[in-house]
Amino acid sequence: MPVRIRITKIPPGSAPEIIRKQWVDVEMPAVHDTDNADWGDNSNIGGYVVVGNDAVDALLDAGRLTAAQFWGSPVPPPQLRFGADYCEVVGE
Repeated sequence: MPVRIRITKIPPGSAPEIIRKQWVDVEMPAVHDTDNADWGDNSNIGGYVVVGNDAVDALLDAGRLTAAQFWGSPVPPPQLRFGADYCEVVGE
């Protein structure tokens, strides 16, 4: 079931820290991650999955242009994963 999440802490990942910091306080639609597949950084397993286009749109809506350009160029990834320790559900 889709929910809306807000990123509350700098998430881990392969992007530079300056890019990852821009996720904090951004809200976006997501679904609970039930896959548990290894995406390279297992610290986000068990959290939430966001469609790449939705994530980039949320960054743009929040005025986080540098991060939106990073994730949107040349095309957004199909999905991004955020660990449960780095976000909170704010609505359904």
